[in-house]
Amino acid sequence: MNQNTGTGSGQRPLIRIGTPEVRGDTLIVKCSYNKGLEPFLASGLFYAKYDFSLEDVPSSILSIPALGLLAPLGWLTGADIVAGDADKDYVESLSAVSGEFKKLYPSIPFSGTLSANSVSTRSEWNGERYCVLYSGGGLYMHPDPEHGEAPDCSDGQRRSRPSAPG
Repeated sequence: MNQNTGTGSGQRPLIRIGTPEVRGDTLIVKCSYNKGLEPFLASGLFYAKYDFSLEDVPSSILSIPALGLLAPLGWLTGADIVAGDADKDYVESLSAVSGEFKKLYPSIPFSGTLSANSVSTRSEWNGERYCVLYSGGGLYMHPDPEHGEAPDCSDGQRRSRPSAPG
């Protein structure tokens, strides 16, 4: 399936994040993007397998892994990222992370943008909170170097990284 949305000269790169699809404990998100972004993306498909059911998780929360993976690419390439539904707190957090990257790397413009058709608040879901920044399939903001796991921000217990279905 061709995920290429095409591009014209002078047009900004664009990444569209599709509606998250849940199959029990597996998350699947289809994305489309401009031809100019092909060198950075192996396919238009993001998936992750968790050790719990995702059936009752709102789509705004389900879009977080794809947003976290694609946001740094958008910032570095100047791509506009468009999602169907996004979590308000997460979008604000990504903005703060982008600001910190701008301080660390002032010569890079970090010009990509993020927009969503709807923005929801986390109060709709009472699940656990994690400090995870998805990048390259598993870069955690606060990793435990000894165990390679991400700590849970709310109770300090170790949680395993999500894995792709095999």
